[in-house]
Amino acid sequence: MFGFGKKKPAPPPPASRRSAAAQASNQRGAYRAQIEFPVFYELLNRPGERRAFANDLSGGGLRLLNDEDMVREQECMLRFTLPSDFLEEFKEYKEVEEITPFGARKKRVPKPPPRFEEMRVRAKSLIIFFNLQRKLFIHGMQFVGISEQMSDEIQRFNHYWQLYEIRLKRGGR
Repeated sequence: MFGFGKKKPAPPPPASRRSAAAQASNQRGAYRAQIEFPVFYELLNRPGERRAFANDLSGGGLRLLNDEDMVREQECMLRFTLPSDFLEEFKEYKEVEEITPFGARKKRVPKPPPRFEEMRVRAKSLIIFFNLQRKLFIHGMQFVGISEQMSDEIQRFNHYWQLYEIRLKRGGR
């Protein structure tokens, strides 16, 4: 019950002494939002916009799902709008002044965070594989030359999405 006299398990070795395989298994330093949304892309050497889906969004890139194979390091322009409907769950209360017959009165009003606007970003394909179930090519895309403002917006989305997922797991809204 209490484990008196038993040996305590050894603590894990510091990161510097872990095996290369253990370190390579998780190279991601940022949260990745597991949400699928539509995206339009145009390959830089071939004009014409095509429709696809994206998921696994992080501040450094996303996963592009389409029916077209691309070569490694292929650059394209992505155009998408991050989903905003779930932001209704995150009402912030703002104090506004309301004019009444009795004069100005302060009132607290719920207001959701601002919705996400359309984004245009350059990206390149780093890894490619084919999903047999969905019959789609899946490209690991890295953002190239992304502006700080756009990066902040993606981080804002990921922050709210992570909080939303936590609320769903806890059963509350």
